[in-house]
Amino acid sequence: MRLLFLADVHGSLAVLRKSLRAVKQHAANVLVIAGDLCGKEMLAIVKKADGTYYTSFRGRRRDFSALGIEVVERDAQEFGQYCFRCQESEIEGLRANADNISQMFVSKIVDRLESWKETIASELDLKRVAVFITPGNDDPIEINETLKSFEGAGILCNLDGYCRLGRNSIITLDYTPPTPWHTPREAEESVLARMIRAKVSRLPDPGHGIFNFHCPPARTMIDLAPELDDNLRPVLSVDGQNRIHVGSEAVRTAIEEFQPVLGLHGHVHEAAGEESLGRTVCLNPGSEYWNGVLHAYLVDLDEDGSLTSCHPIEG
Repeated sequence: MRLLFLADVHGSLAVLRKSLRAVKQHAANVLVIAGDLCGKEMLAIVKKADGTYYTSFRGRRRDFSALGIEVVERDAQEFGQYCFRCQESEIEGLRANADNISQMFVSKIVDRLESWKETIASELDLKRVAVFITPGNDDPIEINETLKSFEGAGILCNLDGYCRLGRNSIITLDYTPPTPWHTPREAEESVLARMIRAKVSRLPDPGHGIFNFHCPPARTMIDLAPELDDNLRPVLSVDGQNRIHVGSEAVRTAIEEFQPVLGLHGHVHEAAGEESLGRTVCLNPGSEYWNGVLHAYLVDLDEDGSLTSCHPIEG
């Protein structure tokens, strides 16, 4: 079995398309697109009184005519952003109504995921390739029902129970320990430990398990993130930017206890790499979604469920 694993896509269509091409190029028969799935930013495409438009795209103002709207929207989608159109006179009202903006944001996320379902189904033979799309801590809870509805098309979200992959079985944990950003799927370590134990208890053989846990295990090379001060600014020293461990102790404890074949992680974009905890190989492909770059791992598992190889790919 050959598995292609990527994480932290954050709405980037460019990364999604590259992952589908990689599945075909490398003859993978399992694709795991792990959280975070949703983008982080909405762009207002603002119509001015003279009939022209402007937006702020990738940190720069962009002015254009009505003929350029579709180009801007396509470019934004490539890098994980969502667009909405409005009049210049509506801007202040929108800023003052956070609830409406939040509802619009979730609606845009759902629409993008629905379009991804169609793209995946048209590009891959879902009878030959098992596809998992699983959320992470940044993803709103409201998308769970959308993801579960994909199962009718043969695309699995794997939030409940486990899925068999030959001799192996995969379980998913979308929650992380608390972060400075207070994201939708966070829990204290004691709660995470209970969630993990409940999921592992369903596995027929944890030793042949694949732990698709969005948060990496604590105190490893794949959970190192920039240290932030109280204002969420990077802490600097004479050696450069300080880095600290932000992974989960509950995830580490579970991996050390149950020794699954494989740990699939993300969450920390800057900490790409692999680390072994006992016999378990833990992977974090990293993420560069904002540039449309694919970072992923190709993993080969033998017929007996053992790991034979894994290596990163980039494109």
